[in-house]
Amino acid sequence: VSSDDFKTYSKIIESQINILIPLNYEHNIETKSMHKNGSYLYAQGVISSRKNNNLYFDIILKDDKSYSLIVNDTEYIKR
Repeated sequence: VSSDDFKTYSKIIESQINILIPLNYEHNIETKSMHKNGSYLYAQGVISSRKNNNLYFDIILKDDKSYSLIVNDTEYIKR
């Protein structure tokens, strides 16, 4: 993905994670890597917090909607 697409998809990923997992202002979602295959986007990143350990996520978007989300080996969505 291009750098412009990376920024756009990072915002979509942040929005989707915030819908699925209750986070607050102390958390920061950072997408580290992503690649696209057809209508699927695969991304990995970290949810950091000042108070807790980092949480690592893997997310798959299909047509810009959450298709799969795994955070620290816990699956939140499975399709």
